Amino acid sequence: MSLTFRTARSVDTPNILALLSTCFRTPPSQADWDWFTRLNPYGKSRVCLALTGGEQVAAVYCFAPTRLTIEGKSTQTSYGHHLAFDPKHRNALSFVEFSRFAFANEIAHGTDFVIGPPNKNAYLPHKILMQWFDFGFLEYLSKSRPADRQHSCVELHEFDAAFDEFFDRVSRGMSVYFSKTSAWMNWRFFRRPGAPYTVYAAYDGARITGYVVVKKWVEASGYRKVHIMDLRGETAATIANLLAAAEAYGAAFDEINTWSVLHDAYRAPLEAAGFINQPDKRQPLLARALRGPAMAFPAGPASFMYGDGDGY
Repeated sequence: MSLTFRTARSVDTPNILALLSTCFRTPPSQADWDWFTRLNPYGKSRVCLALTGGEQVAAVYCFAPTRLTIEGKSTQTSYGHHLAFDPKHRNALSFVEFSRFAFANEIAHGTDFVIGPPNKNAYLPHKILMQWFDFGFLEYLSKSRPADRQHSCVELHEFDAAFDEFFDRVSRGMSVYFSKTSAWMNWRFFRRPGAPYTVYAAYDGARITGYVVVKKWVEASGYRKVHIMDLRGETAATIANLLAAAEAYGAAFDEINTWSVLHDAYRAPLEAAGFINQPDKRQPLLARALRGPAMAFPAGPASFMYGDGDGY
């Protein structure tokens, strides 16, 4: 059965969520969907649909606009999220045609570069069929039984204009990072329905020198984890202080963890704090240049966290 493609309308939301509920272990609620796809300060997600002849949603493919800086150059980047196919319509030809439609839509919005961390089933189809290329990777670092450590960080409930100056300062010299503003940070970590994140900041007097964003997660088995969603700091000592705050937040949980990108600027202080790489959990990163050739992940310090793009 051939499919037709178009961009989503607001009336499509219930059918989109119904499809996602059959394809994802933890599908988004309507409140989370509306927050993530419609309220991003960089712009609404571009949501593309594949439809059957009866206008039934057979697949969805979404791209959230963001800003990725690569070796000092800001690119118009989109972060791929919530790609899902109804199993009855999942085949190579439909995936290729749907991807081409979604890419053309991104190009029409001025996008240079798309990026995302695929699951194991999606990795090879993206590379072989649609010419996505490896763009570094994320390694899973974890520490068992976080302790109630001493720190001098304070809990934040909003980022103010001082964050923007701090972020510009701390990003100098980084080869790869997602640009962030106080407006974006407030939307991402303080405006999500249910308020699942906690943010700690380090200061030198009145001057912010770093921050960490953490989230608690309990598996169905009862195993309790704290995930570091985002982390930035001016010095190794600042990062150590922020990691102490993150551990104290998760004291008595079973594990604290984070994802570490290739050439991670903060890998050394994470390892010094006792975080250990779990090689079997390495997550690939894929990218595709919509204008120009593929590129290698640059050498030099980098920053990439799941919280930079994913709605988790």
